[in-house]
Amino acid sequence: MQCEICHRSASSRLPFNCTLCARDALHQPRIQLAQTLLHTESLGKEVEQNVVGTSKKEKARSSAGAKPSDVNHTWTVHRAASNQFISEEKTQTVLSHVETLREETQKVKAEIAARKAKLLRRRSEFASAKHELSQSQASAVEPVDKSIKRTEHRWDVMHNKTAESRLFLCREVALLYGLHQRKRKKGGLGRDIYFIGGVPIADLRDLNSTHILHSSSQYTKAF
Repeated sequence: MQCEICHRSASSRLPFNCTLCARDALHQPRIQLAQTLLHTESLGKEVEQNVVGTSKKEKARSSAGAKPSDVNHTWTVHRAASNQFISEEKTQTVLSHVETLREETQKVKAEIAARKAKLLRRRSEFASAKHELSQSQASAVEPVDKSIKRTEHRWDVMHNKTAESRLFLCREVALLYGLHQRKRKKGGLGRDIYFIGGVPIADLRDLNSTHILHSSSQYTKAF
């Protein structure tokens, strides 16, 4: 309820804004306290009347020769009625508390169910987004893979053509420079020797020996 002075509503953070807010907050508890006191006072008067009436009746019956058991029975009935009333009030209070707890339990259950539904919805949305992301990644990567494969194929074709061109050029250059082979004599020692431009081609197996130098000098003198 909005205050007439500060024009603000009380909250858990700021329950009292001014004196009028505090007075309004205490108004209802004061009424309840007054009702409780009046009810207690009425019960006290009722008990007092019962006790006084019972005492008067007991005296009257005693003077008339009545038995004490009748007086005790009347007092027992009044006390049982009072206890029953108190028990009913306690029972009503307990039932109201039980109803309040039941309502709070239902609210908590409803809140938990709502949170579970929200969590399931978020999980479903996350799974859907993840699936869409994987599909988009696959669709984005596939053209790149195809382009890479095409480029690799082009490089392979170009490499083969380059190797064939180099082989052809080497063969033509060797023919231009007069590449020929001189075979060793049958039953003789030595190896076949290849010449290009009138110069013997060194055998890689003889690079660490002086035999190749001697052979080269001999063939040079011969030509």
